[in-house]
Amino acid sequence: MPEMIRLESDEDRCQYALLREAGETGRTRYGAAMYFYMRGMIGPETLEVYRVCSGLDREDPIATLNALGLAHEIRPVN
Repeated sequence: MPEMIRLESDEDRCQYALLREAGETGRTRYGAAMYFYMRGMIGPETLEVYRVCSGLDREDPIATLNALGLAHEIRPVN
């Protein structure tokens, strides 16, 4: 089970902003999701939502995460 997202560095905060920003491209959001996945902070299901949405700039991955009950994974704990 992944840890929750922890914003401990400037890079963490930057990547989190990219992850949550609706104005970013889908590929940018997916890159940010991969950053947190590689650090063990989000699970594969959440990463998959961002992957599927990566080619769809207007698709809101957060709405999909809410529908799947995974939105808790992208809320920071600090």
